[in-house]
Amino acid sequence: MNLYIEVKGIVKIYRQGGDEVRVLDGIDLNVEKGGFIAIQGPSGCRKSTLLNIIKYNKLLGKTNEWTGYLIIEDSDVTQLDDDSLAEIRRKRIGFIFQRYNLIPMLNAIENAMLPMIFDGQDDKKFKDSIAKLLVDVSMDHRLNRKPAELSGGEQHVAIVRWL
Repeated sequence: MNLYIEVKGIVKIYRQGGDEVRVLDGIDLNVEKGGFIAIQGPSGCRKSTLLNIIKYNKLLGKTNEWTGYLIIEDSDVTQLDDDSLAEIRRKRIGFIFQRYNLIPMLNAIENAMLPMIFDGQDDKKFKDSIAKLLVDVSMDHRLNRKPAELSGGEQHVAIVRWL
């Protein structure tokens, strides 16, 4: 098996006053390279908590306790420095929020380009690529519209960030 993400024994604890609230208890998960998984469950069952540990790992560890084993592309991310973690977050793991988190003053194409902008990549080259992807999903008439001018479905331009 060629693992891309390996999670073992994840335990997440929140502290409330003098009490401990254990919200994840021994979670194991494997994702193969090129694989696809879905995490589902009722509201409040801590799906987002698990995904945030995978995406932001060490950042959560600074303010809230979690323990376990987290490997992404053969790297134990719990042992990486902040710069290496930032690179993994930018280039290896896409995270599409339930509310899309579009920047109100940017248009659809600029919102879709955010990861490339943060990575310092060539604006012209990627603007053309992003525009083509948006045309492919029938958004060509909305490329220059701000999020407030897009329907809920059209706000899926956030997904293009990770294609």
